[in-house]
Amino acid sequence: MLEAMFSKDPARGLYDTTAFDWDEQGALLESRYEPLGLPGIPRWGAPDGRPIRWYQGPDVLIREDGGGVWLWVHGRTPAAVDAVRKVLPAFWQLVPD
Repeated sequence: MLEAMFSKDPARGLYDTTAFDWDEQGALLESRYEPLGLPGIPRWGAPDGRPIRWYQGPDVLIREDGGGVWLWVHGRTPAAVDAVRKVLPAFWQLVPD
């Protein structure tokens, strides 16, 4: 999943990333997107902290980088990625012009 998420050409609009504050938007993320049935993955820099978790939604895969620090979105279409941007307002790094 990680390779699929990070192997896309940013010009195609199939992924985006943003700083993520778990305390502010964690409940919104969990209410709108379904956690994948995988155990949390410990982060190498904080193995006892919040693990990396994966979520899914309509045509998107979302990675929350544990500790509420960063969020990555990979979609089947640019519209699917844009839908996540609308649900989770933030300073998205790759918003198309």
